[in-house]
Amino acid sequence: MMRPALLAVGLVAALLTARAPAQEAEPAAEPPPPPPAEPSLDSSPSESSEASHPLEINGFARADAFVPTKRDKDPFNFLGATFMLKVAPSFGDKAAALAEARLIADEVTREVRLDLREVYVDLYLGPVDIRLGRQIIAWGRADGFNPTDNLCGKDMTVFSPEEDDRRMGATALKIDLRLDPVKLTGVVIPAFRPSVLLLGDFPPPNVSMVDPAVPEPDVRHIGGALRLDVSLSSIDFSVSYFNGYGTFPGIEIAQVTIAPPGPPLIDLRFTYDRRQVFGLDFAWQVFGLFILRGEGAYVLTDYEEGQTPQIEQSHVYYVLGLEATPVEGLSLIVQFIQKIIPGYQPAGEYLDPFLLEVASKNNLYHRQQRSHLESLSARIAYTFLQDAMRIELLAVYDFQEEDYLIRPLISYAFNDALSGVLGAEIYEGPDDSLFGQLDDYSSVFLELKYSF
Repeated sequence: MMRPALLAVGLVAALLTARAPAQEAEPAAEPPPPPPAEPSLDSSPSESSEASHPLEINGFARADAFVPTKRDKDPFNFLGATFMLKVAPSFGDKAAALAEARLIADEVTREVRLDLREVYVDLYLGPVDIRLGRQIIAWGRADGFNPTDNLCGKDMTVFSPEEDDRRMGATALKIDLRLDPVKLTGVVIPAFRPSVLLLGDFPPPNVSMVDPAVPEPDVRHIGGALRLDVSLSSIDFSVSYFNGYGTFPGIEIAQVTIAPPGPPLIDLRFTYDRRQVFGLDFAWQVFGLFILRGEGAYVLTDYEEGQTPQIEQSHVYYVLGLEATPVEGLSLIVQFIQKIIPGYQPAGEYLDPFLLEVASKNNLYHRQQRSHLESLSARIAYTFLQDAMRIELLAVYDFQEEDYLIRPLISYAFNDALSGVLGAEIYEGPDDSLFGQLDDYSSVFLELKYSF
């Protein structure tokens, strides 16, 4: 059996890439920037904001530590440091630019690397805004689970209490046509950029990972998306369409070599499938008391029954949630999450033992262990001491698999520049469930951050 715990860590983190990217604002985990203290129709982290001065320069330096709570089970430790610098010049009222670079040193990759997270230019031509370059595009109005958010990948080697830090920029051309209260957005992605996964001790000794089958830059592999967004006094909603490659891979068998008397030698590789996603999301402020949020999508893939276990099966995926602020500083979000797979094919139908193993792992990573899955998420947060301190609790429970995640967190701003975060991630569940495979990686974490 393949031991995929750290790979699963990455995929779980992707599910929880924080505060729902919601309608992109001028500007997006897995968890962090938290929900606003007061109800807001826009639940998402925004995209990088436009510069309001001729030249804006800011950044931060931070150190993170994740320490396991179960030291008797091959514990996983993580220490890391990050330096971020963001430069945002503006050129009158017609053009602007932004560049954000991060220098990252961590225990996972055991290297120091430079990440150009975003580098783009903006043009403002009346009702038309054009953005060209590497950029983060986050769609959706739900909290953390976003069926319509498919344009950009995640870097699962980034460990941070701020969920949004895992987002990766995609090289894209984005055009917004603003005709209040309507905004029409078109996106073209000429070069596919997959998510970066945390593999750890995967695969086992008799299995090798060969080069992934990443779509090369080619006109056949161009991705694209359209979104029609409407903002009214008490309700915001959008419809969207995406046609491109999923950023998280499936696993396929590249080759099996029979070498008696030892076990077969298996070559696996990651592969990325093209899909179409038809999406809808909304945020409705009901009588000024609470916000009803919804987001859903029909994901159409090229899955062929019995032939392509590495490809996610076509499915319906939706989220319904309620957000309320009963008292000042206190916010509560509760969500029901369901995935439905019409014509579901369980992994057990594969007779070939190698295909059976691969199909089982793919179904686990894609959260397709059953024909339907229902989960509940809740996030409660309280901000006080003039917004200097924040206490938050995030919980996710899967009714079918009976596994769960609990994430308490407390943050404090010592002053305008220095802040700290202390929290924990607790995974529990049956051994064959997604969260259950992660129980060895339950941990406490600490972050210190200096911003300038």
